[in-house]
Amino acid sequence: MAHAVRVAVKLCQYYPTATAELVAAVLLHDSPYFVPDGQDLDIVLSETVGNEVCRIVRAIEQEHFALAVYISDPRRVEVHLRHAASHDRAVVLASAADKAVSLASIMRRVSRAGDICTCWSARSAFVARIPYFWFFVNEVGWILPVGLAEELGVLVAAAERSIRRAGLDPRTGAGCALLDSPREDSRNGDHTLLVDGRKSRLLDGS
Repeated sequence: MAHAVRVAVKLCQYYPTATAELVAAVLLHDSPYFVPDGQDLDIVLSETVGNEVCRIVRAIEQEHFALAVYISDPRRVEVHLRHAASHDRAVVLASAADKAVSLASIMRRVSRAGDICTCWSARSAFVARIPYFWFFVNEVGWILPVGLAEELGVLVAAAERSIRRAGLDPRTGAGCALLDSPREDSRNGDHTLLVDGRKSRLLDGS
């Protein structure tokens, strides 16, 4: 929950006119990864916080999935993001705030690491998706609040510089074995995405 609160604070920092529905959706954006088996999350969300909150939560989930499959199907993901940028600014704002908080968390962890090569090698899935983060910044930056777009760009650039200093190629993952992300849940605030029927972590949200 701490991660979700940080994302909501980040969103409101740059977009103080965010609707109550958007803020609620941001606070609940990881709920798909916590829902008990057999429970219909759409019904729960729609009946408790409203249809618009449910819609945004599910749309953010789809953007998370896009991040997960970017390497295997970049064109499909790019089409998806361009459509969101043109038709669903609320989701793009939420996703941008989410990325800013998560990237900042990762960079803090890297800065505390004694061996950045080992640190980045353990995050091979993230390293391989730096091109996606740049695509996101370049494609949707025009509809973001200026400060949020700038912060996100600075964070992605800092991550790329650090990855290159570690001797890895953020465009291809060269020098870093592209292993499956750890199979774990998101109780610690990390993003977990269902890919090919299993959960994989791409971004730290703690």
